[in-house]
Amino acid sequence: MHKVIFIVIDGCRPDGIQAARTPHLDHLIGRGAHTFTMQSVFPPITHPAHVSIFTSIAPVTHGVLTNAGRPDPSAGAFSLLDLAKYGGKTVSGFFSWDHFTTLAAPGTFDFLVCSATAGRDDNDLIIMRHAIRHIVAEQPDFSFIYLEHTDKTGHRHGYMSPEYLKAIETADTAIGNLTAAFDQAHLHDTYHIIIQSDHGGIDFDHNRIVPEVMNVPWITAGPCIKNGHAITAPTSILDTAPTIARLLEIPPHPSWQGKVIDEALR
Repeated sequence: MHKVIFIVIDGCRPDGIQAARTPHLDHLIGRGAHTFTMQSVFPPITHPAHVSIFTSIAPVTHGVLTNAGRPDPSAGAFSLLDLAKYGGKTVSGFFSWDHFTTLAAPGTFDFLVCSATAGRDDNDLIIMRHAIRHIVAEQPDFSFIYLEHTDKTGHRHGYMSPEYLKAIETADTAIGNLTAAFDQAHLHDTYHIIIQSDHGGIDFDHNRIVPEVMNVPWITAGPCIKNGHAITAPTSILDTAPTIARLLEIPPHPSWQGKVIDEALR
């Protein structure tokens, strides 16, 4: 049985990864598959984009169009998290924004950490420590890890600013801590890792339909993933849920609009 860890680095531009020092992401790119031209959705905003990632439908369909309040997806939006749970998988989540509790039905998460550390420079490292502790001990089938400091830094200091690149490096360090823990626990053959962003950013925001906002990285590595492969086919953040479902060996939901990224798979 294959297991998946899914990591979202909020507001991470592909050229930010290329400009920053990211040895751990670079290593995963080298031993896995990636694209730096995956497309976000409109509006390219954190909560609508995450709902689209997990339900594989566009915001105009699932109805979450803003970060304001506590918007809930429409009844026709079926989350990958719920699908995994219904398929008998154990599901865990680690994030610092309680809006994401709406990504799954009540009771879906077998283990959940929603840390009150948003805004701290070490938020991503704290979130990853919680995740590593649980994943190594319990080995859940599907884990969602959300790293938000990159986006907060982009809003505060500007996307592609020195501070923004440093925030990407912090996310890379957090991911390196995870892979180091996998080395010690001999879990690399157990888990697939998928890392992506929800949107990019330009100047101090991400409300324009331009490549700097709409292009996001998508990186994956694991036992069923091609080695050192640059994906050439067009991809969308709607494609993530079907691809994870394939790796978890559960059927996709009929309402999903995305497709499996077959080019990444062996």
